Amino acid sequence: MTYFSDKKSFKNYLWKINDCDERKSLAIYQKFNYSEILSRLLACRNIPIEEIEDFVNPTLRKTLKDPYHLLDMQKGIDIVYNSIIKKEKICIFGDYDVDGVSSSALLKNFFDIIKINSTIYIPDRISEGYGPNSAAFIQLKNKKNIDIIITVDCGTSAFEACKVAKEIGLKVVITDHHLGDTTLPEADAIINPNRLDDKTEYKHLAGVGVGFLFLIALNKKLRESDYYKNNNIEEPDLLNFLDLVALGTICDVVPLIGLNRAFVRQGLKIIHKRSNYGIKSLIDVSEIDEEINAYHVGFILGPRINATGRVGESDLSSKLLCIKDSFETMQIAKNLNIYNKERQDIEKIVLQSAMDQLLTKETYKDNIIFIEGDGWHEGVIGIVSSRLKDKFEKPTIVLSKVDDHYKASCRSIAGVDIGSAIIEAKLKGLIIDGGGHAMAGGFTVEISKLEELKNFFIEKLSDSVNHYLNNKEKNVDLILECKSLSIALANEIDKLGPFGSGNHKPKVILKNVVILKADIVGKNQNNLRLIICDDDCINMSKGLIAMCFRITKEDKIYSILSKKRQKINLLGEININRWQGQENIQFIVEDFFVEE
Repeated sequence: MTYFSDKKSFKNYLWKINDCDERKSLAIYQKFNYSEILSRLLACRNIPIEEIEDFVNPTLRKTLKDPYHLLDMQKGIDIVYNSIIKKEKICIFGDYDVDGVSSSALLKNFFDIIKINSTIYIPDRISEGYGPNSAAFIQLKNKKNIDIIITVDCGTSAFEACKVAKEIGLKVVITDHHLGDTTLPEADAIINPNRLDDKTEYKHLAGVGVGFLFLIALNKKLRESDYYKNNNIEEPDLLNFLDLVALGTICDVVPLIGLNRAFVRQGLKIIHKRSNYGIKSLIDVSEIDEEINAYHVGFILGPRINATGRVGESDLSSKLLCIKDSFETMQIAKNLNIYNKERQDIEKIVLQSAMDQLLTKETYKDNIIFIEGDGWHEGVIGIVSSRLKDKFEKPTIVLSKVDDHYKASCRSIAGVDIGSAIIEAKLKGLIIDGGGHAMAGGFTVEISKLEELKNFFIEKLSDSVNHYLNNKEKNVDLILECKSLSIALANEIDKLGPFGSGNHKPKVILKNVVILKADIVGKNQNNLRLIICDDDCINMSKGLIAMCFRITKEDKIYSILSKKRQKINLLGEININRWQGQENIQFIVEDFFVEE
């Protein structure tokens, strides 16, 4: 185990240099004819040599198993197929986030192509909350004459809604990926790789990934039963739907490994074709003038799609992804832009209120951050929770008071499983409802039980939080000098993409750097731009741009980094800044320490 220095960084990390098997690196270099840098990075990631080609060039052919291996897949397909044959009315019930919206559009677009009538229902975040609810099911059955509901990205915790559905004769097929409890709802089929009794390897799929497997299985059933032939319908090419799969997979921040990696790599190619009118319009209004990558999807397109579920019309984004008229999709995309700006404004107000409270009470020093507000907009508390978690690097729970209870959104840190804690709290009767993943979740709690719940979380999570705080390390892949950075190097690193959860972009240390200039830039004056160079070549004309995001002149980082001509070590990522047809190399700073 090697560290760059025994000195802790500005953010209190030790920088750990990833071990690299030099013999393996050489073997990769010789076998695949990759560059020395790429070979070394692959060796550092401990990828078996026999899997390296599939990692660098992931394909569905190599990573996709027969979807019928998932529990209840056969049962669910048979139910839906029989409904299709009987021409029953189908409703796709989705979540209001990007994963749920893209999953809903995925099924709807498939059914449209094969001339099967279906509708989408997206619940309202504020009035209905997450997932299926009894009132919606009753309305769909009695007023819309729906015969069967297919849930996407939700349903595994819908006990009451499924019970009501059974009573009123409404069939329910659940497709979901959220962690299941020891008991399951009374649905007709529950297709979820994260059921506790399902031993599949596909535990990391997003809801849209599960939905895509469902379509593969349904498509096979329709083909083998001669449905397409008998109805004179051309079988759809499912690969054309991978743009939606990539969209939901990236934005739900599931690990980009295995099948997810293939989904995103191939899906980005479909997005680039802009064949989905809604995605094309959203790209246009977002003014993205370069080839779309995972960053664009996750940080530019995703927030706009999410915005309608947070502060707008809950089903507007699903309409965007289904409509085949470019004029109409452009109008919707423009509305999404407006909603996203509204969301940003609300978020800014709530975040400032939360920060003021944390700083006044100094509760940011606690191991677990609890922050409460009266009437904070439920559509932004998840984003605020994420912002605070990133700033203080502690599990953060943001609660908004609504009548006699709180709605909460949670974000966690590595090694602290907030989702399991929420499920345990639910089993203990501490919360009304809730669920989530290891890194994120949400719940509803009665005001009278809030203090007891806080104590439960503190007792449950404090040891793992302490372990994280006392052993903070940043894994580093490369140690370079400014003069080593180039477009060619950045392109080599990008061959390891798509990057995201579970496949992070390589971390690089720039050693012995000198800061030549520092200034605050950006539309909101909240980004710090540095001009840096190697300490043995102090020349402004050879300077490299390094960016620190979300930094103002009031931040301590600015006061440190704005001191010119000091020697410093930077940790971050190499990036290509593409603007108006030009490409320039830049360094994205995450952490640093100043040489004494």
